This record gives sequence, structure tokens and C-alpha cells, in this order.
Amino acid sequence: MSLMFFTALAAALSLQAAAPPSAPAEVPEPAEQDAAQDVAPSEVRSIGARLWAGLSDEAKAQVDEILSKPAPQAVLTIEAPAPADTDFRLLDHGDVLSRQVARPAAFATIETPARNIRKYGPAGAVLWAGINGDGDWWCWRNGDRYPNWTTPSDIYCYRDTDNDGRFDVAKRNDTPEDSLGLSRFQFTDLGRDERLTDTISYRLGGHEDFAEKVVIRYDGPGSARIGSDGQLVDGVVEFQLLTGPGVMRPAPTGNILVQPAQTEPSDGLDIVAPLMVQLDKEGRGRYSDARGIIIEVDRVGIDGKALAKLVSALPAGRTLLLTPPTREEFLTLMMAMQLRRPR
Repeated sequence: MSLMFFTALAAALSLQAAAPPSAPAEVPEPAEQDAAQDVAPSEVRSIGARLWAGLSDEAKAQVDEILSKPAPQAVLTIEAPAPADTDFRLLDHGDVLSRQVARPAAFATIETPARNIRKYGPAGAVLWAGINGDGDWWCWRNGDRYPNWTTPSDIYCYRDTDNDGRFDVAKRNDTPEDSLGLSRFQFTDLGRDERLTDTISYRLGGHEDFAEKVVIRYDGPGSARIGSDGQLVDGVVEFQLLTGPGVMRPAPTGNILVQPAQTEPSDGLDIVAPLMVQLDKEGRGRYSDARGIIIEVDRVGIDGKALAKLVSALPAGRTLLLTPPTREEFLTLMMAMQLRRPR
């Protein structure tokens, strides 16, 4: 369940929602594609709530069920908490707020492999823990073929539905855009069912020296108004949650006709999710989520520099980086789709 999935769902439901019975003119007409950026965050939530009220009870129940399930991803362990700030600090675009180390939360080992061991993993191959709305998975990637700039090896995830020590389902994620391409063991989609008929048995335990970074980075203002004192108010500033090996790799060279263009080097980090801090009329805001991340913003200048404070990053121990949107975030998506749909 990627962000694209939730956006499509929000768009579909916004079309089903009944128009507010009171003043329809309260919903702004979209003058252009980014019309939603001209609406104050408080009004965004209000319009989203009215759209939600127009949904049937059945549609509301279906959405709540979807929002309660984990998105496909690796299950991680955070080694140590990030130190909290004692005071606000000045952040410019691209400044890092926190750095932490993540590893897979658990491992398993293949005992009886499938016939195609190069594809599905040989005996002794170590798999890491994954999860989605159906339950627990164990995942493997051919390390001999990874990393590669243009064709990173596919991720294969297996599920033992009856806990008998044999896998019943195998899924293959071979689409870079449905994964965290720089990461060795993290992903955002399980892919498609391989309909594997071979018997693959496994045992719990094993070890691979997987370690990657989890970073919170300041991105800058999204939409806001300029207050009387020249500070940004009643808007949104964005931080980003990123993860990956965090190892700088140079841009590839070669013939552009036979190689995808990449003009800049990679910092070895993929964006997991934006962290949106809503600014009030005083230019202050606070962000908190189910992952345990808490960020406070005191002021944001017209140059985009922000006074911000990390209250907490990810707590040490087991965690999931990808969380379904909250009800409020989903309502905001519905509102944005309502503003952007043809009229």
C-alpha cells in the first residue's frame, strides 16, 4: 500500500462524497493545478472532514480497515535513540536533524531450497523479517548482484501461512520504483505472486551484517503566508524521513544512449516519507506520529531557514518506517483530490 494507492483511494472517495449541504461556496474553486496550496491548513482539514461526512458508512469502515494495516516493508530494529535537542537550532535547507542506525529485526535461514537457487535462494541463505497487511514475511535478495546502478537484484519474500516451517506463498518485487532502490534490505512493496510450487523449508535464526542509516532532514517551507513580522505563518514546513546505506556513490559515466541518465551523485539515501509540520498563526508548529518522531518548529524565516527542535526521533528497538496515513492525513488527501478534479 504505497502513497500512490492511498492517493488514488482518496481521489475515488472524494468523488463519491456528497457535497456539503450548507454553503457549497466554502469549497474553493481550483483556479490552477496547485490550488490546494492557497488554502490554509485549518481549512484543508475542515473541507476534508466535510468530504468524509459525505461517505457511506460502508466506505468509512473500509477506509478505517485499510488505515489500520501495516504497509509492506522490512521490520527493523533501531540500535539507539537519537539525542534530543535541549533548545531550538537554526536549520537551513538540507540540514540533518537526526541520524540513527537500523538493522533487520529478525532473521531466518533456508534449509530446503527451491530448484532455482540463484533466483529464490540456496540452502543456508539468510532472510530478513518483513510485514504487510496479511502478516509476517521472510525476504531474500541475491547479494552477489546487488548493488547495481541499473538493475539491482529482485527481492523475494516468502510467507508461512500455517507456521509449519514451509513457505506457502512467494512474492517477487522486481520494480525499482516500488522499492527503496539504494537499500540492501528495505522495500515498499512485496510485488506479485510467483505461484511457486517448489517446497522451501526454513528455520528461524541466522545473521547478516546489515546496517543502514535512518535520517531526518529539513527540506524547507511548502506553503505558508508571510506574517507582519516577516516570518512564515499558517502554513506547512517539510522535513523528510530517509533511509539507506548512506554511502556516497558517484554518478555513472558512459554512453547516454545505453545507460539511464544520472547527472548527480547519490547520497545513498531514499525518501521514506515527508514529515509535515503545520504552522499556526504565530508561526509555530509541532509534529508527532505513531513512529515516535516529535519535531517542534518555533519560527521560519522568509528565506526558509527554520528554528526547530528534535524532541525525539525513532525509539530504540523494533520499529516500522512506513505507516499508513492517519485519518486526518487521509482527509487532507481527499480534500486535495477534490480541489484538483475536473469540474
